[in-house]
Amino acid sequence: MTAGPWGLVGGVRVEKTKDESHAYEVTKNFDNSVPPLEISDIVTPVTANKSYTNWFPSLQAKYEIQPKLITRATWSSTLARPGFNQSNVSKTIDFGSNLITVGNPDLKPATANSFDLTVEKYLAGAGILSFGIFDKEFKNYIVPNQTGTETVPGAENPLNVVTFSNIDKSHARGAEFNWEQRFKELSGILSGLGASANYTFVDSRIEIRPGEFSTLPSASKNTWNASVFYEQYGLAVRVVGYSTSADLFFIGTDKSTDVWNSKTHVDGLRQQEFYRQTYLLGIRFDY
Repeated sequence: MTAGPWGLVGGVRVEKTKDESHAYEVTKNFDNSVPPLEISDIVTPVTANKSYTNWFPSLQAKYEIQPKLITRATWSSTLARPGFNQSNVSKTIDFGSNLITVGNPDLKPATANSFDLTVEKYLAGAGILSFGIFDKEFKNYIVPNQTGTETVPGAENPLNVVTFSNIDKSHARGAEFNWEQRFKELSGILSGLGASANYTFVDSRIEIRPGEFSTLPSASKNTWNASVFYEQYGLAVRVVGYSTSADLFFIGTDKSTDVWNSKTHVDGLRQQEFYRQTYLLGIRFDY
């Protein structure tokens, strides 16, 4: 529906999901020799079933400030189903990393109500300059967490047990900036040059243990990437730089056993931390 510079779009989607899982749990038996030798396997079939129905309404309002300057306000509802490794009923033992990973077939899908407000300026040559703020309210967010340790035949020490669970309420709020432009006004061979950049700031919060809060697992507070590219005469070349700040990898039984993709001190407890930076060079020929 449109009226002058105003526009309004709404709708609803309904999805019914049925999940049926079949797997085998293999328990290895070892003798008492040093080092221990495997003597037999015990194979046990395991199954799980789950089904659910979800409704997804959405509404978007648009206002055209100028022909190439538009603001949008959007409310939408979305769903993220558990991944295969998160809901798989089997058990995976990794002696190298001292981890036992157990899927949780009782996981609920994570749902979100998202509110977005953006201002978009369309540039020449399919370019864009935009800025937006957002608020995403999650329910049943899926997190990896350590539930304890387990002694496994053949392992020198008890292994950490990691599984997945739902957290009732959490949120992610922030702002994002995006720019992409092709410099068509340059003459000759230089008219194929272009550049792009974007930056996202996320302030997230989740209760990982009673009374203890953290950022969402795998949610970095600062993320940016930038690129310079050339697209002309059937040739496409792009150089990209990408960086994300620290994020929570999985939740431990207490603060000292939380695992982060970072290195810092929190309340006197040492945690691993690093900043990831990846630089890519790609060449593509188009005909």
